[in-house]
Formats: sequence, C-alpha cells, structure tokens
Amino acid sequence: MNSNRKRKTYSENDIEKALRMTRQGVSIRQAARQHGIPAETHRDKVREKYPLGAKPGKDPVLIKQEETKIVSWVTSIARAGFPVSIKQLRISVEQFVRQTRKHTPFRNGIPGKKWVMLFLKRHPEISVRTPSVLARYRATITMEQIKGWFSEVHVYLEQDNLIHLLDWPDRVFNLDETSFDLVVKKRKCLAMKQSKHVYSVFGNNDKESYAALFTASASGVLLPPLVLFPYKQRIPGGIALTAPPDWGIGRTESGWMTGNAFYDFLKNVFQPWLVSIPLPVLLFVDGHKSHATLMSTNFCKDHGIILICLFPNSTHLTQPLDVSFFRPMK
Repeated sequence: MNSNRKRKTYSENDIEKALRMTRQGVSIRQAARQHGIPAETHRDKVREKYPLGAKPGKDPVLIKQEETKIVSWVTSIARAGFPVSIKQLRISVEQFVRQTRKHTPFRNGIPGKKWVMLFLKRHPEISVRTPSVLARYRATITMEQIKGWFSEVHVYLEQDNLIHLLDWPDRVFNLDETSFDLVVKKRKCLAMKQSKHVYSVFGNNDKESYAALFTASASGVLLPPLVLFPYKQRIPGGIALTAPPDWGIGRTESGWMTGNAFYDFLKNVFQPWLVSIPLPVLLFVDGHKSHATLMSTNFCKDHGIILICLFPNSTHLTQPLDVSFFRPMK
C-alpha cells in the first residue's frame, strides 16, 4: 500500500447531494466528480451496499459497549493502583472473548498488536505511558513514600464514599501467595569434621513445590486457602478427595498463580465466604498481574469487593501476611 496516498475528504452532505443528482438522471461518475467523491464509493452508495453514514473498513471485533467496559476497567483499576500493561490488556480481552464465547479472528483467541493499536486509536482517552526507570539507590523505599501511599488510599476511599470501611476490621482483607517446598532445605545437622559433604535423602524431588494463597481479615480471621498444583491435565483424585471441603484446590501449568486461577478463587472461595459479611469489603493485594484482569475486576465490582493495590516493591514492609504470617507458619 502506498502510505503517501492522500485520502479524499467529503461529507455526508456531499454524498446525499450526489445521490439526489443520480436519482435525477445524472451519471454516477459525473455526480461523484462534481462533489469530490470516488466513483466506486458513490456507486456502492447508489446500490446501497453500505448504509449511509457507515465508516470505511471492517467493523471492530468488539462492539462499542464492550470496548466501553474495557476502557472503564483500565481507568478504574489504574485509580486503585493497578496500571494495565499492553500484555495484560491482551490477556484480559482473551479471557473476555472466551467467557462470552465470541467468535473472533484473533489467533488463539488473543488480540494482536494491530488490534491494540486500533483500540487505542478509537479511545484517545487512554495512552501508552513509559514508567520511569529508577536506579537501585533511588528505588529504596522511604517512610515518606509509604505515608504518601496511605494518603492516596485515603483520598481514593473518600472520593468513592468508602472511608467508613476502615472502621470495620472484619470488612478489610489482605491476601498473598507463597510457595511451599516439598523438601526441607538448609536444615542444620551434626556430622564428622572430616566429612567433605553431608547429604539428606528425601522421597520428593528437591525442586518440587506448590503455591498457596492465603486471605486474612484485619480482625484476625483466616479464610480457607487456595492451593495450586502444577498439573497440565487434571488434579489426581487422591488430592481432590482428601482436601478439606472448604479449601480451594486448583491447578496451573506452572503451579503459580494466573489470572484464571485468581478469578476461580474469588468466585468459588472468597465471595461465598463473604455471605455473612456486610458489603462492600476492602481487599488489599500486591500488584501481581493476575490480580487485576478484566474478568476478576468486573467480578469484584459486581459483588462489592474493592480491590486496592499495595505500594509497589514494598510488600516486604507493607504486606501483612508476608511480614508476620508466612515465616512462622512455614
């Protein structure tokens, strides 16, 4: 295609005038030339191949209302501290397409770079931003930064009339994932001084582990966890049948948290547990990409769950479960 080719500009009023001339007996080519319209375009309008006012090119894969929901998700989740990357946008659209069983030309159901480019062009209120890269010494967490985050959260809750939730610790929650090794590591033992190497033999693979997601309220109540196993097909019956009935048992290919696994946790474990808790509730999580997909945030919005992101790169200080729970439990 010749990128330097100029597109002819004409208005809907010009098209209507040309159509009137053609209906009065003027040739298609002459009417089109007089009003600056390509002859082929005018011929298509006369034959009613395209409705009057239709934009050139193919229709977007998602309808206007669906794209509006995506734009609303990007803007609202950014306010809660979850800036959406291009990759997250593509993955969330893929989840939305799969959930709605919408037929698309996307390869493997995931939109490509061209779709993202056209989507951003249709919605100029969203722009691609490059985050500032900080050197290690500048990225050091300071007391001022932590206080600034608390102030931002306070303003966010005030703007949405949610500040009163901080007075109800049983309506404030925090969740986090951690890994459990199936082989005990770095355990001290006694041996002869002249021994060069000391080994311990375990029945499991020394690299085998599984991930677990824990949730706790500010009032000190621990919710049923989600345990993820690294299986590609299905979880063995021995695991599924012996798990406590209120626990969440899931699988991912890597054994780590994914957007789909987090959505399943919200739907099957967290939200059912909230049946006796007044809504809405606050849920503080870290900025992992699995926590802020379109599917999960829409579910939270529909069920009175307010997601708030902890201050980035500070979970070793601000993540309650990480600071005071995981180490003594392990």
